[in-house]
Amino acid sequence: MSPEYNAFCRQRLHQYNRFTQSQLAISRRLLALRHDQYRELASSHEIVIPHEQAQTGSQLDISRIRADSQLARRLNTSLAAFVRIYRGETTDDPRPNKDLFELALPDDPEFRVCTSLWNKIVREGVQPQWNAATPTTQIERPPNHRSIDHHHEAVRQSIIKGQLDGRYIVVEADLLDQWTNIFVSPIGVAEKPGPPVDIRVINDYSFPKGSAVNDFTDRDNFPEISYNPPRDIARRVWVLRAQFPGHPILIMLGDVTGAFRHIPISASNVHMFAFLFDGYLVIDLACGFGWCGSPAFYAVAGALVNRLYENQRPQPTYSPLDSSPFKGNVWCDDHTCIEPDTGSRCLEANLALRHAMATVLGPHALNEKKFTRWSTRTRALGLLWDTNAGTVSVPPEKITKAQARISAILDSSSSSLSGIHKLLGSLRYVATCFPASKAFYQEIQAFLSTFRGVYTRKRVPGTVRDDLVWFATVLMCEEKFNAIPVEHFARLQPPSRHVMMDASDTGVCVLEPQLQQFIRVQFNDEVRKTFVASKELNSINVRELLGAVLAVVHWGHLWAATGRDRTHVRMWIDNTSAVAWLTKRSSSHPTARMYNRLISISEFRYSLTCSAQHIAGKHNTMADAGSRTWSSDHPLYGTWTNLRYMGLDLSASPEFTILLQGIKRLSPSVHKLQPITPAFLRLLRLQLDFNKPQERLLWGTILIGFFFLLRRSEYLLLGSSRHSYCLKRKNVFFSDSHGRQTSVALADSVTIGLEGAKNDQYGRGAWRTMHASGDPIICPVVALQHVLEARVATGSNTEFLCGEVSAADVSKALKSVARTVGVPQANYSTHSIRIGGATALLSGGASHLAIKLLGRWISSCFEEYRIQAAESTRSLAQRMVSPSPGNQDAR
Repeated sequence: MSPEYNAFCRQRLHQYNRFTQSQLAISRRLLALRHDQYRELASSHEIVIPHEQAQTGSQLDISRIRADSQLARRLNTSLAAFVRIYRGETTDDPRPNKDLFELALPDDPEFRVCTSLWNKIVREGVQPQWNAATPTTQIERPPNHRSIDHHHEAVRQSIIKGQLDGRYIVVEADLLDQWTNIFVSPIGVAEKPGPPVDIRVINDYSFPKGSAVNDFTDRDNFPEISYNPPRDIARRVWVLRAQFPGHPILIMLGDVTGAFRHIPISASNVHMFAFLFDGYLVIDLACGFGWCGSPAFYAVAGALVNRLYENQRPQPTYSPLDSSPFKGNVWCDDHTCIEPDTGSRCLEANLALRHAMATVLGPHALNEKKFTRWSTRTRALGLLWDTNAGTVSVPPEKITKAQARISAILDSSSSSLSGIHKLLGSLRYVATCFPASKAFYQEIQAFLSTFRGVYTRKRVPGTVRDDLVWFATVLMCEEKFNAIPVEHFARLQPPSRHVMMDASDTGVCVLEPQLQQFIRVQFNDEVRKTFVASKELNSINVRELLGAVLAVVHWGHLWAATGRDRTHVRMWIDNTSAVAWLTKRSSSHPTARMYNRLISISEFRYSLTCSAQHIAGKHNTMADAGSRTWSSDHPLYGTWTNLRYMGLDLSASPEFTILLQGIKRLSPSVHKLQPITPAFLRLLRLQLDFNKPQERLLWGTILIGFFFLLRRSEYLLLGSSRHSYCLKRKNVFFSDSHGRQTSVALADSVTIGLEGAKNDQYGRGAWRTMHASGDPIICPVVALQHVLEARVATGSNTEFLCGEVSAADVSKALKSVARTVGVPQANYSTHSIRIGGATALLSGGASHLAIKLLGRWISSCFEEYRIQAAESTRSLAQRMVSPSPGNQDAR
């Protein structure tokens, strides 16, 4: 790295460190002021408040508890008034949490509303609304859950920490006689995932059922929660891999420590958040883990952190490949940053996230233990991500846990509500990577709804056992949950198969236009009698779903995908219930559940993704006719037979198909241009005189177009004008193996930036890198050297890289070579360069995806050049110039 770059990085780190030190100094000063004021008040009542110090043992600070209790009795005030004194809430500074500060209101309307809500929380704390059923006093105080019996020491440590952090007020339990409006909720413990084994104290605000804090909470005033699910991470990885092929894409995780504890509850509402332990009363002054409102009110802070992060961008000078604003992904208190590895971008993203967290939640918000390094492989939201491969996997231990929980239920005749909850949690987790597996826990979800008590056990029905056996079988194929391409995980792959279907009282019809096949099933009289006898068990909704089952069972093997690919099949159904059942893979109807399982099994077997979409009946003409027409006297018989034998492509409208047929008859055959080859380029090189700078510039220009599959408008002068997005000198540089700008002496690749294209109407642009080919003549690095040296020799100072080289100049040079070797000149033009690069990639064994990304094709028209696909751009240049077996002497 250059000295200037290193100095810039040191400066940014220094600026961030000064910011955090300033925040910590302010926090310490305000905390000391609050403690001094509290001690002075206590002293005026002849009570000594001991100085706070870290507790080294497992015993509570009894002297502090006794002093706080004495002061509460002497003051004889309400709990709300005592809390305001304890937290230092004054008229001049009413903030309950002195680490939080109001933020300036932004111009953006949506962001402004969120910021205003946050500023209100900073000033007053969260103000829950309680419904009309909330009693003024608690009739019966529930005991703590038995789950704490073997964790008393860990619970004490949690209370000690909460007391030191200012989150808990711990007083003697007899103050319940003074503060009669307090609601006591039981506490329990839950194990935190991952080593080391730890527990989390949970305030069970949902117990006892019907008279718990969560039952009395009015949820209408909760802020809206907007989180980024794992699918958004996959989408971000996919977008960056497409935008910067061959460049490392890195992930970093940031975490807020004790997220909810930063969000204070207003003093007038803390009476609803209390518990008893060891004869002491503990008042929780912040949003607790277990209150239904905590996620919603914390989401305000999380959204602000993410918005402040996304408002930042790296310094363009030191992040040449991508200096766009950062893009965040937030799930509660987990922030996932995904950025291309270019210059200072990742360093600045790290600092931007930290700065945003500290700005919103204060200097103690960062959980340094969970901040990770930038890496191409990491674990985020419980899943394993590999950005180099572009895949996501379920951790093996999660599959093992799911298998163990299934076995535990199958080995027992009954189960508790807790056991079913844990089982469903594991199965849903696994289903994030294979959504079709949802069909195998429909019965378990139904069984869960039958529990009426928390501690009751129920016999496990046979239908639930069947579901579990199915799921256990699915889990045995672990490869289905490993290395799932991000484009499939995020459901970004468009449908490649469209199936139309319809059902009636007389039959079912399914159409597969691409195969030009159909399925028709006519119901016999015996079956139709059951429709009359029991509409509930034989509803039209179920018959509509039957069409999807017939399709995947009959055509699944023809749709089967291989390798990384999955075939996306879109089922078009004119019944909304069937669409919902197939989409969710869940239904209360037993037959529909069986159908969902059959569809999912076929997806699993043939690597399919089946989705459903509603189609209006008036547009489903042929399938509708096919499901009803069984004799020539039926009114729709003519519709079915005419459409069936027209031979039309059902994926397009009949009018469009007829129009195309007419065009084919009236238009002359298309003249196919020929691609240039490496051998063709070597002949061109022999005709050029490098002592003439203009011919050297022409050579370098043609190679740039060849290696980057450029359209002529993207790099050449067209007549006397050119497009605004034509390749510019400022957007081209020599780069190292990671795409970072470097000198020509150290370069092993060339990076170019396109500001647009004829098929890029929004001007999003694209960056592409090609590595050295290893050929001394036909190489992208050598090509750029020729262009830059020729520009110097000609004294060119135009902003466009290829100067005044025009499409006519290039076409003339290609036709000259064609004339020399005795082939038709009309077969070669500037387009021969683009298709020549694509054809060279085919000869080198490159991949479909790599060529489509490199050439920026939106459609699949490039497949006419017989393209296959590649791993990355790293070896593409070598493949393009490697001579085929028949051209060993071409050089």
